[in-house]
Amino acid sequence: MIELEILVKLNNIKVNEAKEVLLNFEQSKTSHIIDTYYFDPLRDKLSPDENLRLNNSFRVRTINDNLSKLTYKLDKFDEEGKWLYSDEIELKVSSSEDMKHILNHLGLEVLIIIDNSKTYFKHPEYEIVLEEVKNLGLFLEVELLNDISEDEAILKKKEIYKFIDSLGFKDFEEMDAGKPELILKKTTS
Repeated sequence: MIELEILVKLNNIKVNEAKEVLLNFEQSKTSHIIDTYYFDPLRDKLSPDENLRLNNSFRVRTINDNLSKLTYKLDKFDEEGKWLYSDEIELKVSSSEDMKHILNHLGLEVLIIIDNSKTYFKHPEYEIVLEEVKNLGLFLEVELLNDISEDEAILKKKEIYKFIDSLGFKDFEEMDAGKPELILKKTTS
C-alpha cells in the first residue's frame, strides 16, 4: 500500500498554539508511540546510507503500551532524489516485547528509538497528526487517506502541501526525511 504524506517541522510555535490552528478539525485521539527501528548487521538493506537516509526500514511500534505493530517500509524517490512516498506493509502483533525478543534472536539490532506523542485530527481526505517528538521538536504530518496509484503520487503530494500551506502556520519547513533519519542526523552531528 502506498503511504503518501508530508512531514513539516513547526518552528517557533508551542503545542497549544499549533492546536489552536487546528481547531477547525475535530480532535479524534491522542497516542504515545514508541518506534523501535532495527538494522541487520549482516546486510546493508536496513542500514542508513552515506547520507543517513533509510531506503528500507523495519520497526516495532508500541502504541499506548498496549497495541503493537510490525512495519516494513520501502521508500520511493523522485528523479531528484527527494522522498515521494513509501510502500508500507504493517501487521498487528500481540506483544511488542515478544516481537523484540524474536528479532534479537534473529540477529537484528536496534538502530534508533523514537518517543513520540501524537494528537490526531479528522479530515475527509487526510489524517492530520500533530507530533511532539522527544529530542527533535514539534511536527505536523498530513497523510492521504485514499489509495492511489504511483502515477498520482506527485500531484497528490502537491495537493497535500497546498493544504498544509492553507492552515496558516507562519514558520514551517517540509522535511525530506522521516523522523528516524532526522534523529540519526542529529545524534551523529
